[in-house]
Amino acid sequence: MPPNRPARARCWYPPRTLRRHVRIQRHYEQPDRLLTATLEALTLAGAAADGFKSAIDVDAAMNVAKEMPVLYVAEEDGTPIGFLYVFAPRRDEIEVTALVAPGWRRKGVFTALLREAVANAALAGYRKGLLVCDARSATGKAVLGRWGVPFEHAEHQMVLAVTARPGPVREGLTLTEARLEELPELAALSSAAFGLDVVATTALLENSIRAEERTQWVLSDANRKVGLCAKVEKDGAYELYGLGVHPDERRRGYARALLDLAVERAWDSGVRSVLLDVDSANTAALALYDGYGFERAQSTLYHMFEFVRFRGGR
Repeated sequence: MPPNRPARARCWYPPRTLRRHVRIQRHYEQPDRLLTATLEALTLAGAAADGFKSAIDVDAAMNVAKEMPVLYVAEEDGTPIGFLYVFAPRRDEIEVTALVAPGWRRKGVFTALLREAVANAALAGYRKGLLVCDARSATGKAVLGRWGVPFEHAEHQMVLAVTARPGPVREGLTLTEARLEELPELAALSSAAFGLDVVATTALLENSIRAEERTQWVLSDANRKVGLCAKVEKDGAYELYGLGVHPDERRRGYARALLDLAVERAWDSGVRSVLLDVDSANTAALALYDGYGFERAQSTLYHMFEFVRFRGGR
């Protein structure tokens, strides 16, 4: 945390933005137990109205801009009425996920939260973002429709029920935890695998290696690093992120071997569920996961927006 910066900060929005005065608290760090319980209560209220429960996945450790708040909570007379989470593992755009209590919807709460998040992200150098919407959310899709923000892409969450320990992979393949001294080599591998800027990838991988709740794995064939993925254990499941293989090493069984070794770790740890997200346009990855036994649980929509639209541009 930068010197002299409070763990929490507050701002007020006047009646022209909301029908009443609403206080928005900014949080820069991972939610503590009390704040997590607050977010959980809001998601349960949303589930009662929407028919499904949104996931809470605030991951402050992965944000590149540490000076930027990761979470915004709106309160009216001390009662939480909504929150907005900013995920920004790169420097080119932020991802915004929000939930507003049913009784406070269509009263400007989401817009106020978004404007505050955009203003702070603009100070950190961002100029655009993605609005994240659960495909099951009629309310969320209605907002996106009213705003007319363009669709960017969709992701499917895939779930695997782990019913047995996978068979052994071929000799010479190993899955090890990444070390910081390997960062340049891993950043080059990841950059090639996902087509991202090496500088941005380096920052992302460094955060992944340093994060206490996250394990960054590297797949090697003898002494050659060929693939990687990260794991977070949450709610009795392994969640996999950034599973990729170097383009020069594809079609050699490495992606399936990565899955085998990750599932093996889950089985040996007593974990019986593995989750991951895949872009809807990534037909090769979808075929791999479908063939492996993953099932599609839900989908998430991403819509692009420019900060200037919400008066956050500088």
